Amino acid sequence: MTQTRDCSTALSNQVVLPLTFAFDAMNSVVTNNGWTSFFNNADSTNCAITSCSLKAQDGLLFSGEHISIAGTYPWELSVNVNIPAGWNETIDVECTNGDQAISLDNFVVS
Repeated sequence: MTQTRDCSTALSNQVVLPLTFAFDAMNSVVTNNGWTSFFNNADSTNCAITSCSLKAQDGLLFSGEHISIAGTYPWELSVNVNIPAGWNETIDVECTNGDQAISLDNFVVS
């Protein structure tokens, strides 16, 4: 028998400003640092993030064409930067460690 750690309070939100990317004709996509750009983990050794996803503001999975999140660690955000007219998306970023789900709601990326 083993005792497992209670990870229900390990995650917390960071203060995150909207992400704004400049037009770049030479590159099509840029990425960020993944979940650590949005959330803190007080015990990343025992309470590691197990998944992250993007949600639309209605709570359904986000399926926009200009922003996506990787399906594996560290769940980097990929953003299109080669669109001359620009674009703007408001999303929710959600991650979980299995015991606790945390969300950054109404996050603006442009």
